[in-house]
Amino acid sequence: MWFNLTFRKWPQERQLEHVRAKGVALGSRLKEGRSVFVYMVRNLFVQIVFKNDQEWHEVENFMVFNSLEKLNAYLEQDFRLAFNTAR
Repeated sequence: MWFNLTFRKWPQERQLEHVRAKGVALGSRLKEGRSVFVYMVRNLFVQIVFKNDQEWHEVENFMVFNSLEKLNAYLEQDFRLAFNTAR
């Protein structure tokens, strides 16, 4: 719990350093033609979009989820929106 609060207050650069050093890469996916990377750090989940879709480049989008349930809900909603607009 304390880690969740502390992590969110860190500057994004420090968060990214921590994700790179201590995080576990869960996978990547395509969203609107872009690579999106998902990591787990302790009990947090982080979704990151990098410039040029390369993990060593700057961050374009950085989202933190407090639980697996919240990450799943977000991914399900994102899938539904992508599926509905594809028709």
